[in-house]
Amino acid sequence: MPLELLHQLVAESLPARVEAAPDIDKLRILRAAGLVRADLPDILDDGAIVGPALVHEITKYGLMLLDHGGEDGCSHEAFASQAQGQSSAA
Repeated sequence: MPLELLHQLVAESLPARVEAAPDIDKLRILRAAGLVRADLPDILDDGAIVGPALVHEITKYGLMLLDHGGEDGCSHEAFASQAQGQSSAA
């Protein structure tokens, strides 16, 4: 689950390298939701991932999700959708 990776990244020093293909896929979701700022590797036609990802920042929306997501009946998915909408409006 992408949020598990987000929890792991909070505990790491940034920038952080992410090398495992499943984690890079999760990172793509986190970045698309506006929860992290990261450089992602290219994907070749055969599906191979070229190099690691580099996470530069957990955005304020990512931190808010970790702090408040799930409280007061707010699901992580709903919060992430709301955060993405706010980041694209900014």
